[in-house]
Amino acid sequence: MTRLWNNKLTLRFFLPALGILLPLAILLFVYAESFVRDFYLIALLVLSGLAWALAAITARSLGRRLGQMADFSQGIAQGRFPSDGLPAGSEDAVGILEHRLSEMARATQRRIKELVGEKETVESILRCMIEGVVVADNQGRVILLNENAKKMFSLPKGESFQGASLMEVSRHPEMKRLMDKALGGNSTGEYSTLEIQLGEGKWFQVNQANLTDGDGRVLGRILVFHDVSEIHYLETVRADFVANVSHELRTPLTAIRGYAETLLRTPPSRPAERDQFLNIIYRHSERLGRLIDDLLTLSDLELGKVQLAHEKVRAAELISSSLELFKEQASKNQITVAQSVAPDGLSITGDADRLQELLINLIDNAVKYTPPGGKVRVAARLVDLSNHRPPGMVELAVSDTGCGIPEKDLPRLTERFYRVDKARSRELGGTGLGLAIVKHIIQAHSGFLKIESELQKGTTIRVYLPPGEGSQNAEDAAPERG
Repeated sequence: MTRLWNNKLTLRFFLPALGILLPLAILLFVYAESFVRDFYLIALLVLSGLAWALAAITARSLGRRLGQMADFSQGIAQGRFPSDGLPAGSEDAVGILEHRLSEMARATQRRIKELVGEKETVESILRCMIEGVVVADNQGRVILLNENAKKMFSLPKGESFQGASLMEVSRHPEMKRLMDKALGGNSTGEYSTLEIQLGEGKWFQVNQANLTDGDGRVLGRILVFHDVSEIHYLETVRADFVANVSHELRTPLTAIRGYAETLLRTPPSRPAERDQFLNIIYRHSERLGRLIDDLLTLSDLELGKVQLAHEKVRAAELISSSLELFKEQASKNQITVAQSVAPDGLSITGDADRLQELLINLIDNAVKYTPPGGKVRVAARLVDLSNHRPPGMVELAVSDTGCGIPEKDLPRLTERFYRVDKARSRELGGTGLGLAIVKHIIQAHSGFLKIESELQKGTTIRVYLPPGEGSQNAEDAAPERG
């Protein structure tokens, strides 16, 4: 390429010089004497050679510099930026061009670095966002999808969905409605918010904005998904709690007020009937007192106001003292009660009073919902939970052969006032707060619980608590079964 430039530039410098010298030489040659003609001819040849040589040298130098500029600009186009730029040449027009090209390369390199830095910043922000971000073009094809959006829509983690249809992200009808609304010609650039439900219990608040270019043209839509499922769940729990506590308080208060008004306005003449009314008032006031006591206990546990003792509690003594309270009731209902502890010296670290309250609530439910002739069993053992730290935990299991609990109700059993059979639970005197209190006592002891149940076969509630000092080592613990 440099040789081609040299040939062209040589002709460009040489031809003008030849055009001036040739007519002059012809005139002198025609009118001069013969010896002068020879002299002029020789001089003409010498000057022509010098002009050609000068033109060749100049063309070669200029061609080399232009070739360097061509290679330099090609390197920039391919993303290569020489650190030293173009070599400094003379202060002619080509030198100025070389200087401007070097400045342009440095400015372009700085701008590319800034753009790469901005891109990395945006990607880091998208990775750290707890919200799901979906950017789609005007045809509904995905331009960008961050990792949290993939989690929200249960998409494969490492897979790229760029260019895919939004219906491949979620096929839920609400998602299609959202897309139709978002891409339905709203080009005002205004920020909008709406809530959608994608599946059972999955609520999202979606913020929308237009994606525009530098000229203000709408290129697509930006959708930011905020998972508000927990907020909706808490609002539902709050509403249920208010409704349930109002109902639970209203029932005994209505009974107390009704019978009290009867005694005041039209007192029964027979003492037996009067005593019956008073017994009803007393029974409902007791129920009201139990409900208030349970609410206060639950509130104190949730707020961390209860100071727990961290002492060594022997599992066998804890179970025996708790079962002793239900011996008469179990015997009356013809229910067999059994207990087992392995190993014999097994102990738990915790507050003895709260742990007994925990067991009493569980045994009370087991005895209440076990039909005559059934069995209730309370067992304690040391188990090795490899996915839990510390691995050695004491398992307290309360099993019954009652009616069982439907699978759909199991996740909600520890909610306040949640009852599977509301009428029977109230008839048996339950407040609906027992398992909620159990859950918070377990959490206060850094433990957890599991509920297993099968209809018409029975229920087992397993409580896992930290072992006391001197209990069997975790390495020798019996492996967990079931």
